[in-house]
Amino acid sequence: MEHILDTQIVIWALTDCKKLSKSVLKILTDNENILFASQNSLFEISIKQKIGKLPLFTSDTNSFCNQLIADGFGFLQIKNEHIAAYENIPLHDDNRDPFNRLLLATSVAENIPVISADEKFLLYKDVVQLFFND
Repeated sequence: MEHILDTQIVIWALTDCKKLSKSVLKILTDNENILFASQNSLFEISIKQKIGKLPLFTSDTNSFCNQLIADGFGFLQIKNEHIAAYENIPLHDDNRDPFNRLLLATSVAENIPVISADEKFLLYKDVVQLFFND
């Protein structure tokens, strides 16, 4: 089965697997699954590193991408269809994060479930297939 990983799950998968639930870790380690990181997440990580919001994550973008590839992750490029699907993602007062919303739109457009630890993603459980890191 294919899965899109939210940015935090991607970071934890490479740096701190202890933060992943048993159910998510099982998905990530099952060789039958195809795991994707979104270019959206790479952009989010780059921005957050630049403004100091990820002080413990020191890997540069190229090294991070190379590690994801070495670990068998695929990348989902941002497509026009993802941007078009963004219009159909409900805008909640509790979640105006454009990175989250584009990742959700990608999940809808590609019809691939998303794995997240962000409780705000639960607002969209009727819109996307969600595996939550509980």
